[in-house]
Amino acid sequence: MSLPWKVLTDRGEEMQEAYLLRTGGWTEERYFREAPENRIVEFEDGEIIMH
Repeated sequence: MSLPWKVLTDRGEEMQEAYLLRTGGWTEERYFREAPENRIVEFEDGEIIMH
């Protein structure tokens, strides 16, 4: 399963540049089940960090 998020610019266009996204409230089990394999994603202290 992949994460259903898109990062958009202030004009509503999908972000093309590099960005860092931190989202809290995750468990390690959910991370292994849902984190996308086609992106750099880390799990640390209940947060996922997507580059």
